[in-house]
Amino acid sequence: MNKKIKNKKFIAIFIIFILMVIFHKWQVFTSNNYLRSGDYNSLVGNYTTSLNDYKYAAVIDGNRDIIYQARIRRAEIFLRFNQLENAQNEINSALRENKYDHRAYEIMGDIYYKKGDILNAIKYYNKAIDFDDKESLNIKLAKSLIANNQNSKASELLLNLFSQNDNNIEITYLLGLLEFYSDNDLNDYFERIETSENDLYKNNISIIEDSLKNKRSIKNKKYNDILIAGLFNKINEPYFAINKTKEVIKLDQSYRDAWIELGKSYFVVKDYNNALDDFNRALELDSNNPEILFWIARVYEQVGNNIKSAEYMERYSKY
Repeated sequence: MNKKIKNKKFIAIFIIFILMVIFHKWQVFTSNNYLRSGDYNSLVGNYTTSLNDYKYAAVIDGNRDIIYQARIRRAEIFLRFNQLENAQNEINSALRENKYDHRAYEIMGDIYYKKGDILNAIKYYNKAIDFDDKESLNIKLAKSLIANNQNSKASELLLNLFSQNDNNIEITYLLGLLEFYSDNDLNDYFERIETSENDLYKNNISIIEDSLKNKRSIKNKKYNDILIAGLFNKINEPYFAINKTKEVIKLDQSYRDAWIELGKSYFVVKDYNNALDDFNRALELDSNNPEILFWIARVYEQVGNNIKSAEYMERYSKY
């Protein structure tokens, strides 16, 4: 009798074991299918469906790697659409599953860079480089160093990258901008870009060249520096503009155009609080300037204060 009971227990345990194996295989199969489906939907632009696919992939299988992959992919989509808090939450969840992969740290660096929190961007890019010292990560670190006004460190890093690969046009472009920032003139790096096939960078160099034709006839350094800052804004390099403008303001806080240009730079990087402060400083120095009123209206529009935006736009329209 005891032997029969033991046999029944053994069979029951064996059946449970088989069912668990089958269930686990189903989990792995289903979660991987959701990952693949998420990848496909992301590729064809069905991002809402893709987000759900990755969510199901993470829930169905408790495998840490699956959860990590799903969280990373969700973070990439949120980052793409500038939903930075959602992206950051996904990365924090991903890091609880895996702290030894560069991708989570790289995306977190991207998030902080977009937020304008450059010190944290530098911190996370450095962490990513600890796990994968690849060229693209070092370029992101260099750009963050530039944004934090550490041009000499950025230059040193980029020169090292250039010595290893002088065909990377982004490295060449950044080195050219750093040199231009220092001496406000054309340089050998720009010449390399002009013979490249990168239309964006070639167009930016063309804008710089055209502006320099007018600049050379102006002898006032302070005025020239603000023109250069405006030029950096024009080619969508706002952090160069911010650093250049702050140099002028450090010497002369009553220079209206410096505050205007600084406000424009912060507007470009979506730092609307600083932008508004700077435009208001400019307005204190020149209360009848329509350009300042226009930009203040734009800032209020971006932060959703339509009443204030309309008020300043109405004042602007009277000029």
